[in-house]
Amino acid sequence: MRLSLTLSLAASATLLNDAVEGLSRRATDSDGMITLQLERHPSNHSEAHEQRRLTWQRGGGPQAHTLRRLGPAPSTEGVLDEAPLFLGTGTHYVNFFVGTPPQRVSVIVDTGSHYTAFPCDGCGGCGKHTDAYYLSAKSSTSKELKCGSGRCTFGQSYTEGSSWNAYKVEDKVWIGYHESKPASILSAVNCKFTFGCQTHETGLFTSQVSNGIMGFAHTEDTLVPQLLKAGVLHKKLFTMCFAVKGGAIVLGKVDTRLHKETMKWNAMTYSGSWFRVAVREVKVGTHSIGSTSSFQSGKGTIVDSGTTDTYLPRSVAGGFKTAFQQVSQTLLTARQDVEKETCEGISR
Repeated sequence: MRLSLTLSLAASATLLNDAVEGLSRRATDSDGMITLQLERHPSNHSEAHEQRRLTWQRGGGPQAHTLRRLGPAPSTEGVLDEAPLFLGTGTHYVNFFVGTPPQRVSVIVDTGSHYTAFPCDGCGGCGKHTDAYYLSAKSSTSKELKCGSGRCTFGQSYTEGSSWNAYKVEDKVWIGYHESKPASILSAVNCKFTFGCQTHETGLFTSQVSNGIMGFAHTEDTLVPQLLKAGVLHKKLFTMCFAVKGGAIVLGKVDTRLHKETMKWNAMTYSGSWFRVAVREVKVGTHSIGSTSSFQSGKGTIVDSGTTDTYLPRSVAGGFKTAFQQVSQTLLTARQDVEKETCEGISR
């Protein structure tokens, strides 16, 4: 038995079924655009697994043909090359290079929060992740920020129960490939960026594939506004396109090379620092749950790329239950009819 849940939204987002499957290159153009590949990986993804995958693809294996460019990108200053964004335990993450020389840390791309933080040397009980902990002492550009005579400490907790504590550090950052390539042109697309050096973490943060989290909420201290301020991007804009096996994230512009047809969109509003959408209708199968006015109350309905859960208002529980039962009964009746016809056919 299979049930489907449909939410009709008004939002400036594009969801693609397969428009960007197999894309494994990224590029920028003279308009200050950065395109990053999204790629799906199993929950048991590891450093060794990823290294084998990249070696296999580049070595002419069965999927070597997927290593193609998104399309012609002008050969001018600022043109970038491949930089994958992976799917870990249900969430997408990017390879983030921090410091001089660069140290790689994998971070979830999360539109539902605004802090960037990951484990640093000395983090107690922070779990084992894709990359080693960040070592500020090994970076010549690292600077620990002070609040009075001590560290600037802060923390964050999340709806599903995870949390962390950290202190603020500033360093040179850039988004790159799987391997660290200090001489790569990607390293030129950097800015000074303040993030949290985690000293403690709980919940899913201890077991997730990626080291930490990068907030992409609507605040000025997130990566996109900071890249704009540094002159790397020309517009304060990012888009995410998702497909069955991954997709792409684009910084600074809409990359129409990823589209199979004209993008359909509506203006997105803000609820504090969150990206808010207007939910017009919710269906279970073909059955509507009724009024969606409660979806617009409070902070409204937000788009959160850092979670695998969908939450509905408590007030629609009754309508959802009724629609679910109607669809379930329809499917069950149809299945029973098929089984009855099959049994009658065999008895004859």
